[in-house]
Amino acid sequence: MPSLWVEVLLSDVQEVRIWTNGNLSRVMPCSGGTEESPTIMGTFTLQERGDDFYSPRFQEGARYWIRIHKQYLFHSVPRDEDGNIIKAEEDKIGAPASHGCIRLLDKDAEWLYRMVPDGTMVIIHPAESIFDQSLLP
Repeated sequence: MPSLWVEVLLSDVQEVRIWTNGNLSRVMPCSGGTEESPTIMGTFTLQERGDDFYSPRFQEGARYWIRIHKQYLFHSVPRDEDGNIIKAEEDKIGAPASHGCIRLLDKDAEWLYRMVPDGTMVIIHPAESIFDQSLLP
């Protein structure tokens, strides 16, 4: 295993887990996709990042985005077109709520953005523990 990697657990518990040198070093609540717009599962590599974005299609934007795969991102709580946090969306953190991205509280999205570099491995899965799955490379 790499010395730093990210685990995303999407089940009854929705959280992002940071693993450093084989030890769980940080746990952050998150929101993955809904049944209608599920988050992809599997093993990926972080690709690129940006400060913020706004999607006219969804009438939402976010800060601290990091690309997981294609349109799937880590990002902050959604914001309106003026950049204000959408409180109703912030209140959903910890439950499925996104269009497929992984939403994080702003402080956690910023931490991930600043501390976890492109090229880092990410495993997204529904099991209670990564060690319950055969997803490890």
